[in-house]
Amino acid sequence: SAAMQAIDRELAGAIAGLQVLAASPSLAAGDFGAFHAQARSAVGIAGNSVIILYDEQGRRLVSTAVRYGELLPPRTDLSFVAPPFATGRPYVSPLFTSFTVKQPTVGVMVPVPVDGKVRYVLGAGLLSSRLSHLMSTSGLPPDWVAAVLDQEGTIIARTRAADRFVGTKALPQMWERIQAQRGASGYVEGETKEGDPAMLAFARSGQSGWNTAVAIPTSSLTGQLHRSLWLVALSGGAVLLLAAAMVWWGLKHITRPLELVEDMARSLEDGQEVHAAETGVEQFDRLAGTIAQAGRVIAERHQELRREQEQK
Repeated sequence: SAAMQAIDRELAGAIAGLQVLAASPSLAAGDFGAFHAQARSAVGIAGNSVIILYDEQGRRLVSTAVRYGELLPPRTDLSFVAPPFATGRPYVSPLFTSFTVKQPTVGVMVPVPVDGKVRYVLGAGLLSSRLSHLMSTSGLPPDWVAAVLDQEGTIIARTRAADRFVGTKALPQMWERIQAQRGASGYVEGETKEGDPAMLAFARSGQSGWNTAVAIPTSSLTGQLHRSLWLVALSGGAVLLLAAAMVWWGLKHITRPLELVEDMARSLEDGQEVHAAETGVEQFDRLAGTIAQAGRVIAERHQELRREQEQK
């Protein structure tokens, strides 16, 4: 969907920007002061978010949110930092409240390899409000609702009432139905967080593990169905009218030729001279010609019989 594509583009841009920054020679040399200056000047490459460098113990070695050298508490929850150390690949976290900006945020983490080993992890936070804005400008109809769910079913971003629902869990029955679906996308029936019946179309991101769900109100679908049925009915009515007109036209143009052929047959039966009539309908013209020919043969036969009788 367009909403999923917008989110994936934002994530891909943040990951690419962090990977470029992670290749800085300053990190390989352990010059954190120089790297802090570089990260501050390049903060826009990760969506204008705070950029933080972690070691494997979760210590914040560098943060663009503060001056270099200012002490910051270590990260106690290492679940966001551990995956890139373990896999050597980028990782996108579930939703959390940022320690720095105190807002709902998701973390984008990339490994920083030095001498063939992951020595640090470089992270940036993408604000939920930024993601909600991206979806709101993706061109969805105004009565549709789009939401992004993280790996745990928590609402990361939403096009409607984001301040009310971001950070809450998706409806359990809806989350279970989405999880039960196989494949990268699908549809499930259910309702929105507001309780409105809807058909939910969802798409999974292979990049983040998130799900983007778009709720299409049942009333909207019903309205579209009714409009479609009316169009079909009107079209069907037009076809029937056309068919009736064609039948009427056909009968009008067939009845007269049929009457001419019937007159020829009666004349033939009465022994009268028969002439082929042009009916304007190919099949009837051939039949009329056959009847006229038969009439001539019969007339000739009658003349022969009369001559034979006269000679006797």
